[in-house]
Amino acid sequence: MNYFKNYSFLFLVFSLISLIICQNSITPQQIHIAFAGETGMTISWLTEEKTATSIVQYGLQSGLYTANATGYFTQYYKSYHHNAVLPNLKPLTKYYYICGDATTKTWSTENYFISAPLATTHIPFTVAVYGDMGTTNSEDTIRTLKDEVNQADWHYHVGDISYADDHAQFTYEDIWNQYQTLIEPFTSVRPYMTCPGNHEATCHSIGTFGCKDEFRNFSAYQNRFRMPSSESGSPSGNMWFSFNYSTVHFVSISSETDFPNSPEGPRTIFNAGPFGDQITWLKEDLKKANQNRNNQPWIIVVGHRPMYSSGSTDFPPNVREDLRTAIEDILHENKVDLYICGHVHSYERLYPIYNNVVVQKNYDSPQAVVPIVIGNAGNIEGHTVEFVSPDPDYLAFRNSEDYGFALMTVYNETTIRWAALRATDGSIFDEIYIRK
Repeated sequence: MNYFKNYSFLFLVFSLISLIICQNSITPQQIHIAFAGETGMTISWLTEEKTATSIVQYGLQSGLYTANATGYFTQYYKSYHHNAVLPNLKPLTKYYYICGDATTKTWSTENYFISAPLATTHIPFTVAVYGDMGTTNSEDTIRTLKDEVNQADWHYHVGDISYADDHAQFTYEDIWNQYQTLIEPFTSVRPYMTCPGNHEATCHSIGTFGCKDEFRNFSAYQNRFRMPSSESGSPSGNMWFSFNYSTVHFVSISSETDFPNSPEGPRTIFNAGPFGDQITWLKEDLKKANQNRNNQPWIIVVGHRPMYSSGSTDFPPNVREDLRTAIEDILHENKVDLYICGHVHSYERLYPIYNNVVVQKNYDSPQAVVPIVIGNAGNIEGHTVEFVSPDPDYLAFRNSEDYGFALMTVYNETTIRWAALRATDGSIFDEIYIRK
């Protein structure tokens, strides 16, 4: 009898442990959100096991969810990545939400977001902008971004996300998971927009050698995020897309693939893509945006690699020239206001420039694109330390000592404030106003 009691007790303990493990494996993790067209928001999350449903419950009051959105998942390597688009949201409205599986009633904790304004509604807003952020040397940046969460309406990560490819291959997905868990406190409540960087291509920063098929061809980036590509007529998944927010038309491009001599396309050591006709899409998108200046008077293009930088080295050697050849005329002809990028692990503010000629040394009604490099968020590779000498005439300011990020505040149709902040204490080390 005692043996039977002991057996029953052990069976109960084992059952409870199994239930807890099972419950944890289907609990939503790494929650992040992104704009989905003018009135939509995408809620994304990861589970370790497949779930019967991918559901978001949401409403206007905390704990009271009056609407459901049914999503989908993709299986990538050993995890499941869920996306649900919440359509037809009221503009500039605070929504509370939970996500998870309705069948097992396994839900996330409650989060919230504020929906985007209508494209015809012009309000001031602030974006936290940063590039080249991983799990190492980014502790201060991530901590300060958490502290500054109420200062930024949303976030823009301009490529090189997690730096999982700079770690051992067997830890590739572990680093991705670690990174997205670290940033969840702000990506679950503020839209987190992206563009692809070279470190998203595959499991090694030096090419595909030894990488599992699942880790090649930007697969982690394509499965882990859901950007508004379909809403902006892009066939590329998350590689390039556009969206409007208040007075700005934003465009994310791929500086890695799908233009002549692209550094990570087919027949390179990364052998990525093709994902579509990016150049034709970019021409059409910017032409339409340039004709819509009454609604969005500003156009800002975001890509990972710079067209101009005082950093002295890059790979492949002619990549900046190739990128300029592919897109600079298109940006100039459509009067793009800013080109924001990273890749070089420093902060650089440049003067308005076109075709290697500095157009002016101020930011009053710029007659060419204003380039800014914000690749100093912190990663395992550290700061860029090699620069051309003497400084090129297009370089207005450089900081290669501090990790940090920027807060870009678009006040109205005529004024943008750009402030670069130190990660250690949030103090401003560079600030300009761009005026039309």
